[in-house]
Amino acid sequence: MDDLYKTLGVEKSASENEIKKAYRDAAFKYHPDRNPGSTVAEEKFKEVNAAYAVLSDEKKRAEYDRYGSTTGYASSQENSYNSSGQNPYGDDFWNWYQQQTNAQRQQYRQSYSYSNKNWDKEPTTKKEALWSLIKSLLVLVGSLYFLRWSWILLPIGPILCLLGIFRGATSFLQAIRVLVKPNKN
Repeated sequence: MDDLYKTLGVEKSASENEIKKAYRDAAFKYHPDRNPGSTVAEEKFKEVNAAYAVLSDEKKRAEYDRYGSTTGYASSQENSYNSSGQNPYGDDFWNWYQQQTNAQRQQYRQSYSYSNKNWDKEPTTKKEALWSLIKSLLVLVGSLYFLRWSWILLPIGPILCLLGIFRGATSFLQAIRVLVKPNKN
């Protein structure tokens, strides 16, 4: 194994947080689940784990900086689980990996959700109901008007127009229901 600092891509003067961030980035990049069947990535992943095991521990890092030797640490890190079956690196990486995966899923869900969050919100006041009535009438009339030419964009044109008609009609009925409901004063 070469220089542990080069393996993680950090300077010798790197802080604990910089080392942790570099480890997470490298481990995420070379993780076997992200690179199935790649022996190069698997070896790099092992090197990154071994480097982090030394540089994340203050005593081991000080000893490495003083003597520059990794032979004892590299051989002990070949197997990622010790004899008791526990991960010697801790669950730090796995917790972080799970958080990253969940954050990516959440970001994906948010990016593909409706851009107008208030579209499905039923109006609560008479003023909101009146504005909702006007908007729904515009959507309904516009969808009915463009339905005449929607056959040009087969098959998506008629589908979009029918969805607009449905959305306009349901919003129109919700607004009417709120407008006709007596006040609770």
